[in-house]
Amino acid sequence: MNVQQAKDLLKENGYFVDNLWTVNDVKDKFNCTDDQAQYVLEQSLTNEATMSQIWFSIDEFGEMENLQKVIKDMNSDIINLGDSVEVGEPSDGDAHRFSFVGVVVKLNSETQSVSVEDQDNDCFTIDGDRLTIQ
Repeated sequence: MNVQQAKDLLKENGYFVDNLWTVNDVKDKFNCTDDQAQYVLEQSLTNEATMSQIWFSIDEFGEMENLQKVIKDMNSDIINLGDSVEVGEPSDGDAHRFSFVGVVVKLNSETQSVSVEDQDNDCFTIDGDRLTIQ
């Protein structure tokens, strides 16, 4: 398999491959071995500042495209309308008084909260990360 075929395979599987870095990018700036250049690339591309900027950019460009943010439960599973979810024990300030299983009737991606209807048809707004999809 050549490099282009490898990139095509990765792209077909959801990876962004249009901006890849190689040891030559480092070696054009420094006199070093391939192993040293790989280390510099790893440190450069995985440091906290770089990762933070990438996540910031993903948020910015997603919002500019008017994409709706997903809401995830405490297991990082995406919550959808109609999902059956477990609402845990209430915290101070919660409107519900007991844990219960209910159905998601509304999603608010801006606040990352979910409206859950219980078996008595009462609705409660809960942060998505406090729920568990059943």
